[in-house]
Amino acid sequence: MGVWVAALAVAFGIGGFAGTVAVDVARIVLGSPLPAYALVFGAEALLFLVSAALAWQVARLESGPALSRTTELMNDDEILSMAAGR
Repeated sequence: MGVWVAALAVAFGIGGFAGTVAVDVARIVLGSPLPAYALVFGAEALLFLVSAALAWQVARLESGPALSRTTELMNDDEILSMAAGR
């Protein structure tokens, strides 16, 4: 638990620092704080979507080939009825 919390704290600190630097650089380049914050927020949103896609890929791969082989042999109605618990 301690190592996990330490890693989370380090990541949070690096993220906060990187966001601050990005806003400052964008403010210098764009000349105004509003577009700078919008640009950094948009970049963070894009990174969130990328990380969500990667997490989805990992979860899909961890479900194992046995599950995907099982569902390949079943038709859609069988899969839906199995999901519904029938």
